[in-house]
Amino acid sequence: MPCGIGREAIQRLETGPLPDLVFTDALMPGALNGIELANIIRARFSSVPVLLTSGYNDVPAHDTRLTVLSKPFDLATLGQAVRRAPDTVRD
Repeated sequence: MPCGIGREAIQRLETGPLPDLVFTDALMPGALNGIELANIIRARFSSVPVLLTSGYNDVPAHDTRLTVLSKPFDLATLGQAVRRAPDTVRD
């Protein structure tokens, strides 16, 4: 379900049910950017994989718990990233 800002995404996660994946852009409107949102999700909802996309080099690609998709991307690349994302969650 789409969310307009990071705080809305956190509220939806808190009220459940948890999604299979959160897909967010690194740059978002509101108080939280996508990287901050990803960090909160990983800390509080560690079973939910996060797929982060960005057209800039502002994404911590070295973080192995985060799947990063660089823009622009095609549907095949998006599909590969969606399939890889669940492998990044903590057990």
